[in-house]
Amino acid sequence: MAVIASIKRKVEAWFAAARAASQPFDHLVRALSRYSEQQGDRLAGAVTYFGFLSFFPLLAVAFAILAYVVVVYPEARQQVTEAVEASFPGLIGSGPGKIDLSRIAGAGIGAGVVGLLGLVYSGTGWIDALRDALRTMWLQPRHQAPNILLKKAWDLVVLAVFGVALVASVSFSSLATSATRWALTAVDLHTLPGLDVALRVLAVVVAVAFDAALLAVLFVVLPGVRTPLPVLVRGAVLGAVGFEVLKLLGTFLIGRTTSNPVYGAFALTVGLLVWINLVARVTVFAAAWTATALPAEAEDEEQLPAEVAARLEELPVDQLRRRLDCEALLYREQAWLAKHAIDEQWPAEQTAQVRGNYVRSLVERLQEAGFEADDLVSPTRPGTVRDLLHQYRVANRARRYTN
Repeated sequence: MAVIASIKRKVEAWFAAARAASQPFDHLVRALSRYSEQQGDRLAGAVTYFGFLSFFPLLAVAFAILAYVVVVYPEARQQVTEAVEASFPGLIGSGPGKIDLSRIAGAGIGAGVVGLLGLVYSGTGWIDALRDALRTMWLQPRHQAPNILLKKAWDLVVLAVFGVALVASVSFSSLATSATRWALTAVDLHTLPGLDVALRVLAVVVAVAFDAALLAVLFVVLPGVRTPLPVLVRGAVLGAVGFEVLKLLGTFLIGRTTSNPVYGAFALTVGLLVWINLVARVTVFAAAWTATALPAEAEDEEQLPAEVAARLEELPVDQLRRRLDCEALLYREQAWLAKHAIDEQWPAEQTAQVRGNYVRSLVERLQEAGFEADDLVSPTRPGTVRDLLHQYRVANRARRYTN
């Protein structure tokens, strides 16, 4: 047992040192912890359920609208088909075990009306589940709308924008690729070696840009939390890159699922569920990554009051050292945050939010270290151990934890 305990301590020490030495690694650990602690998989499951119910009604509505759009824009149906095929690789087509979009398109306006009614329930439920998932990653309470009808109407607007943005992503990607090929042909450079690869890369870059813009909007509108723009952009790009990786691996992943004889006649349904769940997990994790980009709190530097310094000196040395050791890594995070709070001008609301996160984390760490309940009183109560440590950290942060 002693050997196991020694190995465990060494691993924990190495892990803490790795986090302290690398901000990106420390950020990744915080994001994974937030995703796990807030049950990100279950939240993604709720998003998957309503996303699956919304899939066919949304297609029916889209193709019903296209029946009018193709009159003035004949390429619209082909571009929507390409958008759906790109978003659900391995699931769309005319062969066995595939979703035949031509049959949905041929269902007519009546199917679109029925689909629209279905979207009022399933589509708005999907937006609501996604909102709850994102708010949870930001540690926000469940959203309570004062008017349920206005909330449903707003969710339908968000859903419509999401669908239009998805089509625009593929359409603009195709347009950029075609325009580039036409320009190269015009100057007689269309035979350059590696041109096809370059055009594919261009299409992926454009898709990532559109997906990132869409995620950034969702991360602002749904959770209702103000996030610094650089943090928001990085989180949205992370999610967009995750989507593109899923698309590249999608045919293989879905093929393995739908070809499994265990699922039998339900293979297509299971494949669709698996794909939607993977996309939901990437979205929720990107939200967790964005929400944890701010380690804990930001404060102005202060001087340690003389009376507080005297109180600190009265504490037993081993007691003070235990508490400082318990919080050393967290203090380093706060020093990093204080610097970026100034550089990126974080708003006061965000500072208050991350300060609350810090308090919760501090309570958990003190409890894990075996301290008494008296150590866990509010930091606003003057003279408590936590208040003394807080003052001590503010005065010594730059000197002790930013070297």
